[in-house]
Amino acid sequence: HPGASRFVFAYTNRDVDALNAELREVYRARGALTGTDVEFDTKHGKAAFAIGDRVQFTDTDKRRHIYNGNAGTITGLNGLTGEITARLDAAGGAGREVTWFAGDFEGFRHGYAGTIYKGQGKTLDRTYLYHTEHWRAAASYVALTRQRDSAQVFVARETARDANHLARQMARGELRAASVAWATPEEAAKERTVPQPDPATAERTAERTRPGEARDEDT
Repeated sequence: HPGASRFVFAYTNRDVDALNAELREVYRARGALTGTDVEFDTKHGKAAFAIGDRVQFTDTDKRRHIYNGNAGTITGLNGLTGEITARLDAAGGAGREVTWFAGDFEGFRHGYAGTIYKGQGKTLDRTYLYHTEHWRAAASYVALTRQRDSAQVFVARETARDANHLARQMARGELRAASVAWATPEEAAKERTVPQPDPATAERTAERTRPGEARDEDT
């Protein structure tokens, strides 16, 4: 249906970038993008945009009523000033327009595909899910509960040889090591800066809380 809301979900930002590039070319081939491309600096790197491009926001600017997770279609842009206007998606039709300057606000990227994490809280008519070996139970739940009408899962046989194998993969528990391995550079940096407990302190804490010994707060 032409008016149905659609979105592609993937697990990693690397996959999202690749899908956005491919899907943008499809839009270009169909004539959905007009005018020349204008390149802007975003928090995700340099990217070219044109009128008709899908855009999603990854930061919040309350002054402009832009919120992390909003998505829409670009309706105007000015390569000289960096001014961009987009019509946000809304249930039942087009939503309000927002305008920002790329030099002042860089929290945006192409909006054809996004991470499963960004899908939390969204409801769309149709979703397309790019499965990879990184999926776990929590991601599977979010990905498979975003649709009103249909959800299609795209799976490589090298990743899951059959439906039973796929089901087992998607039901796996979360692994902290896996989340760090596939984090973005920014997420990985934050992970590395989390203070680690001092071994001596941990040992003293363990001594105080051994079975049969009352803790201070228990007395």
